Amino acid sequence: MRIFTGFFTNNDTKSKINEYIDFLKEKSVSGNFTHFNNIHLTLIFLGEINDRQYKSLVRAVENVEFSPFEIQFDQIGKFEGKRGEKGDLYWIGADKNDELNFVYKSLKNEIMKEKLTFDAKTYKPHITIGRQVILKNSSEELCKKITPINFKIDKINIIKSERTLNGMKYVKLM
Repeated sequence: MRIFTGFFTNNDTKSKINEYIDFLKEKSVSGNFTHFNNIHLTLIFLGEINDRQYKSLVRAVENVEFSPFEIQFDQIGKFEGKRGEKGDLYWIGADKNDELNFVYKSLKNEIMKEKLTFDAKTYKPHITIGRQVILKNSSEELCKKITPINFKIDKINIIKSERTLNGMKYVKLM
């Protein structure tokens, strides 16, 4: 199963984020846009794991303790598409947040104790709003400050990524 850890949010916050997804759609010729129910903040991506590794991941997540807090997303940005890929990845992001950084480092340490492998790229908190996006006006710059959106962080979720006929579906396992 394809697994990552992260955070889901309430429908009110998803609706605010979805407004920017709709804005991006209006400015685009094409793209793969995040579905409302899939809006989330990834913490650590593990990829394909087996049942034994899943049990180790559950232990790691259970060992991370923190008090609930909010992070504020206030910018739209993009990661340039890789060579040979069509379009760019657009996201809503946040500046560094000490509490989120603590949770990330704590979980990373617990995952390492369990000897699990994971994507160890530098952590940049963001919510993906569109992949393979090609803008109608290629010179238009969408990366900008936006009306801040508060996102409550209260529980690390283990999330399964499933490919369906209607695209990706994210299922909260824990």
